[in-house]
Amino acid sequence: MAKLTVAMDARYLAGEAKGIGRYLHTLLAGTAALPDPPAFVLISDRELDVAYPALACETVVVSARPVYVWEQLALPRALRRIGADLFHAPGNALPLKPPSPTVLTLHDAMMFERRFHTFAANRYYFYQSWVLRWAAKRCAAIVTVSRTSAEDIARRLGPQARSLLVVVEEAVDPIFFQDRPASELAAFRERLELPRRYLLHLGAAFPRKNTRLVVDAYRLLATDAAFPNLVIGGVARDDVGTVRAWVREAGVAERIKVQAYLPREEHALLVAAAELLIYPSAYEGFGLPALEAMAVGVPVLTSRRGALPETCGEAAAYVEAEAAPLAEEIRRLAEDDSARRELAAAGKARVARFSPARMAARTAEIYREAVEKARS
Repeated sequence: MAKLTVAMDARYLAGEAKGIGRYLHTLLAGTAALPDPPAFVLISDRELDVAYPALACETVVVSARPVYVWEQLALPRALRRIGADLFHAPGNALPLKPPSPTVLTLHDAMMFERRFHTFAANRYYFYQSWVLRWAAKRCAAIVTVSRTSAEDIARRLGPQARSLLVVVEEAVDPIFFQDRPASELAAFRERLELPRRYLLHLGAAFPRKNTRLVVDAYRLLATDAAFPNLVIGGVARDDVGTVRAWVREAGVAERIKVQAYLPREEHALLVAAAELLIYPSAYEGFGLPALEAMAVGVPVLTSRRGALPETCGEAAAYVEAEAAPLAEEIRRLAEDDSARRELAAAGKARVARFSPARMAARTAEIYREAVEKARS
């Protein structure tokens, strides 16, 4: 039987490969370990600096601007040339006329929630939500990453989309499970001029991540000179100026370091070197950063919004997304070594169930089912 060939929109692996990029990298790395993995053609709008030696994998670079032209004209032309058995659109976006068969991954329903985004982002999300309403129902399957997201997507896209939805939970990049000796973490902190002790928030300029709320909460704690400093990490370079302005306005610039996005190896170190992850997001379709912190043994403080309770279970501490209760809970955990150790141990046990092998195997099964359905 000929090897299945999957064409994939892989531009999320280039540049600042954040949430969707990490999902895609872990999926490909997990697929490489399968007994009979598909072959992949990775389509990107720029060169990729990642490689998967265990996969039959080639990269096709297709240049076009703006993003609407790339998705609706350049990508479909490339797909017709490639002629793969299946197209996987892994990042919430696809052509208006998806090729047959297509598997779409919709991580959440955020494109329909304008309140969570900046004005600039909403221009793209308006376009994206219009495309999805038209094109998603033409896919062979819609993969999403949590039951919460599945319900949100079905509510927005209707019964036809609901019949196509399949939940395949995300998994944590194996790099987060590597042992980190104290000397390596100390050298990393010194190289990036990070505090010896710090709390970590993974933030952004758009409202959903509640970064400004975290700054306001930390301002209530910063008067105590002995209290650990805060690092706001994972920030897209375009957002750094905005987040630093919030820190200056709060009068805590000496206590908070804003760290721009780091490559995946250093990002894992940034998380591993922290004492606590503060992640009170207003909405998450899954909440991968919380699991990444659990994988490196860092306790997690989060909110009960979106899929976060589904993902974190009883292995996280929860708090209302308001400045005063958030500050109180940050203080409690920062000062209670025993509580942090208990959360870290619970997190280690929790994250073990989110396996890259299981995610890859289920996704490969969905590929096969889609192709068989298209051929029958």
